[in-house]
Amino acid sequence: MQKYKVLVADDHDLFREGIKTLLKKMNNVILAGEVKRGKHVVELYKEVKPDAVIMDISMPDINGIEATKEILRIDPQAKIIILSMHDDEEYIGRCLDAGVKGYVIKSESGMELRHTIELVLQGNSYFSHFAQDIVLSRLKQYRSHKHTPIEQPHITKRELQILTLISQGLTSNAIAEKLFISIRTVETHRTNIMRKLGVKNVVELINKAAELDLV
Repeated sequence: MQKYKVLVADDHDLFREGIKTLLKKMNNVILAGEVKRGKHVVELYKEVKPDAVIMDISMPDINGIEATKEILRIDPQAKIIILSMHDDEEYIGRCLDAGVKGYVIKSESGMELRHTIELVLQGNSYFSHFAQDIVLSRLKQYRSHKHTPIEQPHITKRELQILTLISQGLTSNAIAEKLFISIRTVETHRTNIMRKLGVKNVVELINKAAELDLV
């Protein structure tokens, strides 16, 4: 079984211990290291080259958003998950712009964080349910002030069903069960939708769908 290395960065001991406990329960994950300061996560990333980073925003020296930018300059393929108490549009939007692959609010469940870690390690982007609501709200506000009509791509009824469920945070497995179709069929539809909308990951997909008023 492949073991993924995960680096943890949070200046609160209690949260770091909680994350480490969660990681120990994941058979395919090992702790690559832990740090308390923003500059140290960048230094340790260079050294251990983890498969993913779980990082707080508010840390000494440099914050998680700036640390994300530094890491992505070193490694554009870096997978960074933000775990933060910040649940407002400004912070989530800034993290989205910085290039994080996942965002979880600290008040959400450990299962939500675990789900995010699993998806990001598989190469997906995932913003937790609460964070998705914030992102969608932000985009809908932006869209309501935009008067230029946007050309709508041709999306089939089934693709629209699947797109709606993706925007609600459902995985391919959950969508397959809900619609009584195979996971392979869901993945085929997902690929076709992303091609039609010209996006590369789930976060971009949700953003584009909201911009086009599809969800």
